[in-house]
Amino acid sequence: MGRAGHAATQVGCGAWVAYCGAVDYYLGLLAASGGQDTLAAAHFDAATEQHLRLGALRWADLSRRERDRLTPRQVPSELPRHEHGRFRLAGAVWSVAFGGAEAHVPDSKGMHDLAVLLARPGQPVAASELAGVAAPSRGEPSLDRRALAEYRARLRELEDDTSEADANHDLERAARARLERDALVAELSRSVGRGGRPRRLGDETERARKTVTARIYRALRLLDTLHPRLAAHVRGAVHTGVTCCYDPAVVVDWEL
Repeated sequence: MGRAGHAATQVGCGAWVAYCGAVDYYLGLLAASGGQDTLAAAHFDAATEQHLRLGALRWADLSRRERDRLTPRQVPSELPRHEHGRFRLAGAVWSVAFGGAEAHVPDSKGMHDLAVLLARPGQPVAASELAGVAAPSRGEPSLDRRALAEYRARLRELEDDTSEADANHDLERAARARLERDALVAELSRSVGRGGRPRRLGDETERARKTVTARIYRALRLLDTLHPRLAAHVRGAVHTGVTCCYDPAVVVDWEL
């Protein structure tokens, strides 16, 4: 099977329950290294959509940035030291202007998030503040370290059992081992986050990060259609995470 046959699938390590991104992301990198920019762009776009559907927002951001590095937005090579823009709510829509173009954008929480960031250039803003979480807490781990170690040890045992059963053509034993392994992997997927660390129950900080990042992505996708140049500027200047920040390369005098 050719490499394209693995498109729209995902990469992960069952033993450590680590998500490693969409195959399309890696196909995009491979195509880009060979100078196939059109093909690479298609793979990065596909990877971004898959990551967003899965809630892997940092992977979505990585895919989008690789896509933007491939085909830079059509903007003047020399930008003025100052730009002027408008980002103001007018009734049920946002009146936006940037780079000599204007548009009206439907209201959304992501647009409100962007307005807060544009009003505070260079200043980190907590995602919990944008999400309206008054007192974020870290919560309790869903699995303690001992339980997590026992899960992983059992997964290694099951991998060995499966390999041995396959070698001995013991189909029943191999099936039982795989069934238990799949159940453990599913349980760990619910309990383990990035880097193999236990997720925390009631982690409002992490929920706020995911919520705000997703809201901003949705607003940017809409701006891509209604005002591409503004979308390109904001995407390059806004950084999301536990804290978010608008850090533009040029000074923009915003009418807010």
